[in-house]
Amino acid sequence: MRFHSSAGHCGLLQTLGASKDSFEKAFCGTTNQLRDQCYLETMSSIVRQQPHTIAVTREQEEVMILRMVFLVGCVALAQLTIATDLRGQQQVREVEGIVRGTVARSLMLRVPDQQGHLLGLVETQGTNESTGKQPFLHAASVRIVETWDIVAGSGSDRGFIIFTAGADTLVARYDGTAARKAAGGTEIRGRFTFLRGVGELAGISGDGSYEGLASPQGFDFRWRAAMR
Repeated sequence: MRFHSSAGHCGLLQTLGASKDSFEKAFCGTTNQLRDQCYLETMSSIVRQQPHTIAVTREQEEVMILRMVFLVGCVALAQLTIATDLRGQQQVREVEGIVRGTVARSLMLRVPDQQGHLLGLVETQGTNESTGKQPFLHAASVRIVETWDIVAGSGSDRGFIIFTAGADTLVARYDGTAARKAAGGTEIRGRFTFLRGVGELAGISGDGSYEGLASPQGFDFRWRAAMR
């Protein structure tokens, strides 16, 4: 039995004697086309299963509605899960680079609580080299404003990293450590979080890590980040 028009659908619904209003209430979150299709196919299935009668009891109708609500809910949940996974996969971008530079200016203050204790405010300037599979801020200028709290060359290193490429700017906050190496120089490492993007970088978020080496002559560190 096939029906090709909305009039045919309504005729079948009236003949079967089931309440379409109850279906509309149950499927209030779906489109009219989906609701009518589910109702028609379900009622047609009952006719095929019971060829000698087309009467539908109230109990049968309630069971039928519950089954269809369950099926539509499962489909909607599966679609939402897939869409969320795909959206997450598309937004995450792995980027990395190497920053090299020198100290532009610094202010170091001695703290007399112990030998070699220094507090410092330092500004460094350098350039970023993109080294990942996906180019990101290659040749961008880098400005770092940082504070040091060190004893005998080792301690905490915190501050902000500012990448600038033309009209685009990306600001990250970092928190790390500095450890003097016996062979000379200071090992630096830590983590950072992107705070704000300007221009084409507006709306960017993410975090990452860095590690490298600093000395009076300059510094370089390698960084990696997951950007969203």
